[in-house]
Amino acid sequence: MQKIYLLVLLLMGLTLPAFAQNGIIGQGFANGFSNPADIGFFDDSFGGSRILITQSTGTGDQYFRMVRAWSGDNSEFAPQASCPANDQDVTALSGDVHNGVVSFGNCDKAFFINVPNTTDNYVFKTPSPTGTMEFIYFRIEGAIASIILTQQMPSVNGTGEVPADMDIEVASLADINVPTGQGVYLRYTTNGFATSTVIPMTVLCVGGNCTPFATIPGQPDGTTVTYYVFTSGDAVAPATDGSDADYRTINADTNGGANFSYTTSSVLPVTYTSFTGQRQKADVVDLTWSTATEDQAGFFTVECSVDQGRTWMDRATVSAQNRPDGAIYTFTDLDAPVVDLSYRLRQTDADASYQYSNIIPVPALQASVRIWPQPVAGDRVNLSVPGQYQGGEATLINTVGRKISTFVLNAGRQDFNIAGLPAGMYLLQLSAPGGEQTVRRVLVR
Repeated sequence: MQKIYLLVLLLMGLTLPAFAQNGIIGQGFANGFSNPADIGFFDDSFGGSRILITQSTGTGDQYFRMVRAWSGDNSEFAPQASCPANDQDVTALSGDVHNGVVSFGNCDKAFFINVPNTTDNYVFKTPSPTGTMEFIYFRIEGAIASIILTQQMPSVNGTGEVPADMDIEVASLADINVPTGQGVYLRYTTNGFATSTVIPMTVLCVGGNCTPFATIPGQPDGTTVTYYVFTSGDAVAPATDGSDADYRTINADTNGGANFSYTTSSVLPVTYTSFTGQRQKADVVDLTWSTATEDQAGFFTVECSVDQGRTWMDRATVSAQNRPDGAIYTFTDLDAPVVDLSYRLRQTDADASYQYSNIIPVPALQASVRIWPQPVAGDRVNLSVPGQYQGGEATLINTVGRKISTFVLNAGRQDFNIAGLPAGMYLLQLSAPGGEQTVRRVLVR
């Protein structure tokens, strides 16, 4: 994909298209209409599209036109019509496609946005310059978030493989809280982007750390999956088939331009069936995991993180039983840090290649929420919450944010119904009467 982008940019430098919108001019976004001195110029963006991220210099109705701004041609683009009767209000149309026509100096009409403050960011984009006169804009309420880290669970082994037919959970890290107006999306393909699928990512923000995540469905043996994570406006989401993903991209984590990828295999040394953790004391955590198959497996390294997966430390090494029909393992971390923790397993094969398990959260004891069993195979799930949550509310949602059910939190142990839910990952959002909130994952088999 990176080579294609470079080729597009090279061709753009050699040929000047007849219609290329590469600037904006107007009172709030480019300091007035004294063309050409006050043009706000666009930068290169994904797939040959162009982008300008800016804030308004004033509030109220702010007028603007798009400008060709290419090779000395500064023709302006007014609203669609030779000269409309009125200026065009696009305030409520964040994410919609807008069209313009060339104004030859005899038309004083413009687009305008009613701007509530000078701190919001406005992202203007135009498509690849191939003759179109359209543009889109996104209003982002505050600073724009960027994706700075993307991981998958389970991760690839030493040869880039994951188990066939297993759902892959992709999680990223945003550098700031994702603001209103900005969404995070995952785009994946199984045929080199001849076709693709875009999935909205669910974003969880806890203590200033935002984690977008989504699930790529399991794929047949021998499939190569390529993916990346990008942000866009959320008022109008990118097309699910990825056809306008480049046009609507604000920023992205593309693994340095190479994108992320894995290949599915039905003959991996180890396939997992479960991995759970439970804190017994403030500094004692019991871990249990089971496998369906083992072949040429060496050992498991238990790893722990105190910073939501940014860094990891080794806690123990457990020898593999190497049984073809799988095995059950337990480990007790007797000196676990007393803060919220994440655990994962690094399974090393006889040939020194390795593969990571999924990541499980183990909260600190004073805020512990127990959900068991995990994954859930029946119709009911057991739940217990600390005292401050009793009388509050629990909401079960899926990974695209749709509410499944809501129920009141009771004292002590209770259960809730998941009958009829498809297999996959869900989120249980818990709200205490005093306003405290936490989110836990529920895995349905």
